[in-house]
Amino acid sequence: MADRRFNPKDVLRETFLTHLDVAPDGSSVAYGRRTIEDGAYRTRLWRVAIEGGRPEQITAGDADGRPRFSPDGKMLVFISGRSGKAQPWLLPLAGGEPRQLAEFPAQVGAADWAPDGKSIAVLGQTGEQRFRVGEQ
Repeated sequence: MADRRFNPKDVLRETFLTHLDVAPDGSSVAYGRRTIEDGAYRTRLWRVAIEGGRPEQITAGDADGRPRFSPDGKMLVFISGRSGKAQPWLLPLAGGEPRQLAEFPAQVGAADWAPDGKSIAVLGQTGEQRFRVGEQ
């Protein structure tokens, strides 16, 4: 195969994998896959079996990330910007559409399951100024 020079358009084919989580039974991995489409980043969730195989796209939003399996492995909680700002969403892995878990007033950065699977902790902005720079 002949060497080829780098072309600036090569950057548009970039794929970046991020925020992976392993299913509780160790059978699969869920992760975010970021691509560049129409000049903008798009991140969707994918799942692949641990022993290999063809990955399957499991969300269709443009800003889905940070997947976390429920302790029983039947659901994913993830963060999505599909409602206009980053919020927690739930996805049933047996089939069905994602649904928004809650509507927080500001952006949410992370969500994860309690060990018993009965609640979810969410990390988000409060809107309060905690640090100030300059004169007071």
